[in-house]
Amino acid sequence: MFKIATFNVNSVNARMPILGPWLEKENIDVVAMQEIKCQDEKFPLEAFEEIGYHAAVRGQKSYNGVAILSRKPFEEVVKPQVDFCQESEARIILAKVDGLWIVNTYIPQGRDLDNEQFPYKLNFLESMGKYLVEEGYAGQKMIWLGDLNVAMDDRDVHDPDRLRGRVCFNPEEQKRLAEATKDYVDIFRKHIPDDNVFTFWDYRVKNGVQRNIGWRIDHIFATTDVAEYSKQVWIDKSIRMMERPSDHTALIAEFDF
Repeated sequence: MFKIATFNVNSVNARMPILGPWLEKENIDVVAMQEIKCQDEKFPLEAFEEIGYHAAVRGQKSYNGVAILSRKPFEEVVKPQVDFCQESEARIILAKVDGLWIVNTYIPQGRDLDNEQFPYKLNFLESMGKYLVEEGYAGQKMIWLGDLNVAMDDRDVHDPDRLRGRVCFNPEEQKRLAEATKDYVDIFRKHIPDDNVFTFWDYRVKNGVQRNIGWRIDHIFATTDVAEYSKQVWIDKSIRMMERPSDHTALIAEFDF
């Protein structure tokens, strides 16, 4: 079995007391992390190596940053420079592991509908999908995962009627992500049709986790030839309930290649 997870850690160094024990317990083969919030030289590489992981890192001081951990060595690592992502932002990293491309993406949040970050997000979503096609990744065995900052339908937010149209639950975002992923399988929805199953709970909402006031904005998509081997998927909510957690938790999928 091959286990892969996506996890917005909201500072990898702050989350090490959770990450180390969790990785050893779950024995996950590949982990895509977003918002590592550190430069490459500050990434806790040795700590991950001690528990058997290789790391591909694209860091940034204080903000953003993405990384991929793998039990097996990387065959190739790509840190693309693309015109749809601001040069100062570390949001995309790709790595090939055992013939499988892993695409880890941290999509801009968008802030507000009248903020310049919102059209930036829309263009990012559209362009990221095109990039994967034009560069040939979509034609290979591939898993695209990460904090994509889009809740796709009513099942993915705690109060769809109130939140509809807001950033991260907006039809323009949903349209662009749907188009970008039209040739992929949403691994979560392949196995779990339920509503009120989330990956993110805002720190600012009092008892938000206990009350399950959340969003599903972290995703795992796979090309059809990979998706057919998926066996199960789950959200590890327990991580969000630990001491000093991220505001996200891990989404995990298992494949039988």
